[in-house]
Amino acid sequence: MRMGVFTLRRQEVKTELPGGSHPPAHITVTTIEAPDWVNVLAFNAGGACLLVRQFRFGIWAPTLEVPGGTVDWGETPEEAAHRELLEETGHQAGRMLALGKIQPNPAVQGNHLHCYLALGCQQIHEGRPDPLEEVMLETYAASELARLVQEGHIQNALVLATLHLGKLSGHMPP
Repeated sequence: MRMGVFTLRRQEVKTELPGGSHPPAHITVTTIEAPDWVNVLAFNAGGACLLVRQFRFGIWAPTLEVPGGTVDWGETPEEAAHRELLEETGHQAGRMLALGKIQPNPAVQGNHLHCYLALGCQQIHEGRPDPLEEVMLETYAASELARLVQEGHIQNALVLATLHLGKLSGHMPP
């Protein structure tokens, strides 16, 4: 069943767990197929982090996040990262570094989130989000990111993972 960018797939599978602790069984598995996604931890030339506040229907409230979105058919994750950064913030990266890819929810999803660090971002325009998106750009010093997480201003698990990968990279502004 197709629902927007997601496809729900229900299938019968035969399970045989390693170790033989359970006999083989036939079960019905429901999975969610989705395209890959990108998140961009972006900093302008002055070292300020570019975050976006946008309404999320799942929680029926706005969230504070890094720019990101879906990898469109035919584009690479890096191309999607550049496109999403420009669409949501109006900024172009001076340098784009791959931080890694993670599995958003391997229990039911097979897609990946590709995380990037964009440095030296320059504003080109005011941003041109998709027609059904209302995105507000907010900037914060890199030193404020931990406080935003600790105080609950940033709660999206995929954004938290991106921030963690950015910190581990050693390339974030102080």
